[in-house]
Amino acid sequence: MSRKKRTTGRSAKRSRRTTVSQSAIGAEEDRRSVAATVGWLLAALATLLGTIVALVVSVAAPSTEGSMLALLAEYLLVASRISGAVALLMTPVVYAVRPDRPPRAVVVAVLAIGAAPWVIHAVRLLL
Repeated sequence: MSRKKRTTGRSAKRSRRTTVSQSAIGAEEDRRSVAATVGWLLAALATLLGTIVALVVSVAAPSTEGSMLALLAEYLLVASRISGAVALLMTPVVYAVRPDRPPRAVVVAVLAIGAAPWVIHAVRLLL
């Protein structure tokens, strides 16, 4: 009998978790808007982390052109430019798909993060 109680308890816990996660999304937002928002913020996060690591590595690396750390910094900056472009291009998509607008501070932060690798690239070309 104790095994049946444990099995019932576990299945009840699973059903509660599923109900909570489905209700957390909300009735107003469908899965597409949630997926677009999550993808948008993940692209911004990848851009931010790649840019920070590229800057740290480029400062810590010797200034020789062919060093492995210099190549790593350049690769990370290229990857940051790509993910930054994705974050910038997804901003109007998020505005179109979401029923409510994202907070202005988040939008400004994502736009600044997405543009940062491009600004760094332009500054490097000018110097």
